[in-house]
Amino acid sequence: MSRAVFWVLLLAGAAYVGLTSAALPDTLAAHFDGAGRANGFMPRSNYRTFMLAMVIGAPLLAVTGMSRAYRGARRPLKLPNGDYWLAPQRREGSIAFLVAHAQWFGCLLVLFLCRVHWMVVQANTLQPPNLPFGTAMSALALFGGGLMLWFGTLMIRFQRPRGL
Repeated sequence: MSRAVFWVLLLAGAAYVGLTSAALPDTLAAHFDGAGRANGFMPRSNYRTFMLAMVIGAPLLAVTGMSRAYRGARRPLKLPNGDYWLAPQRREGSIAFLVAHAQWFGCLLVLFLCRVHWMVVQANTLQPPNLPFGTAMSALALFGGGLMLWFGTLMIRFQRPRGL
């Protein structure tokens, strides 16, 4: 299921960026200082290409890299209670979980990058373009919360089973 959700989100994220970029001005504010003031501009076509590369490329790179590392590890993986979870009878299931977990991370990354794009689109509707501090912090807080949930799920999955 994680694989299907990842691919759907990846394609939906690319479509979202492609379609909503059309609403941006020909030259847009693409970078903002700590106070939210625009301090970097670029042509819309360059921005669209960059964001599509980020929304597609970063999650694909992360998921592919983690999945290959898990499947092709020559040395023992560093997991909590790895001696138990990587024993021959459980190794395949543990690796399958890790690969699926990497795909969930990819989903989280797609959603975060789409949120960043949405913030840029919204900031460019203002004159002068401005990215409110609260908007940026809420995006980071949501992403951080998602990462904590993702990491917590990993730790729970690889707890030492009771009685051992």
